[in-house]
Amino acid sequence: MNTPGALDTPTTPDHRHSARAEDVPRESARESPRESPRAPPSASACDAIVASDDINKETALRVQKLVHDMQVAHMRQQDSARREVEAARNEIALMRLSGEHAEEIECMRAKLIEVERILGAQQEMLGSVARSVEELSAIVPKPKRR
Repeated sequence: MNTPGALDTPTTPDHRHSARAEDVPRESARESPRESPRAPPSASACDAIVASDDINKETALRVQKLVHDMQVAHMRQQDSARREVEAARNEIALMRLSGEHAEEIECMRAKLIEVERILGAQQEMLGSVARSVEELSAIVPKPKRR
């Protein structure tokens, strides 16, 4: 009574844990799926329930749909976790790069502060020279034109 396409995703223990075991650290990575109380039902367990003569066809189809929906939700959750891990790894890489260049950035910042200080001093000197030139211009008589 298995309908085609109802269980598109294999749910064997190897498939569930091997694809992304290195991406997402798991506390229960040492446990087998059968030992874990939260392990999703396997395809064979679902098939056994669906094939049972104890339930009608409508209930069997509902069970298949429920299992399929759970598998889709599980895959989405895994994908979301994978994306979060990847984002965290990218952030760590950015932090490492920033840390590697922090000394250079600090050195450049110190040089910039020194250049700004020198520029400020030169502007003050230029203002002083301009005032001196104005004072000298007022004291020195202007040459007569012939």
